[in-house]
Amino acid sequence: MTAKNLGLAIMVALFLAAVVHAAVYYPRLPGRMAAHFGGDGRPDDWVARGAVICGYLLVESACVALFVGLGFLVPKLPDRLLSIPNKTYWMAQQRRTDTHRAIAASLYWLANLQMALSIAVMQVVFWANLDQNRNPNTAFFTVLSYYCLAVAAWLGLLLWRFRRRT
Repeated sequence: MTAKNLGLAIMVALFLAAVVHAAVYYPRLPGRMAAHFGGDGRPDDWVARGAVICGYLLVESACVALFVGLGFLVPKLPDRLLSIPNKTYWMAQQRRTDTHRAIAASLYWLANLQMALSIAVMQVVFWANLDQNRNPNTAFFTVLSYYCLAVAAWLGLLLWRFRRRT
């Protein structure tokens, strides 16, 4: 299985995981949910449970649609719209198809990171709504820190992939 296909398969699995996640928690959540938390961890905005779940699944759906769409669009873009290191080398005719596949695969992996972040953030929101004594800030910032590290690693791998080769 190629990196592109594996990234796409994981994206589908993450989307299905988000749907199951929402379905499992929906009946357990209160009718009005805390949807935003202040710096002290206390809720400061409340939204209907259905709106939170719909928003969650809409974000996940939009992520899939956007990144899959971009993956299919990459080979059709003119070279001037692609910004990769050593573009002349990588867009040479003999490497062009592999370069397009690598860019699409990297977009799919970035989508996977984004979808995992959304699932983790929603888990924090669900926990905070099920246990009013739980301060979600620590969990949120832990999740966000791991996401930032993962995106940095993704970017490093992307730059390494398109490094100058002699």
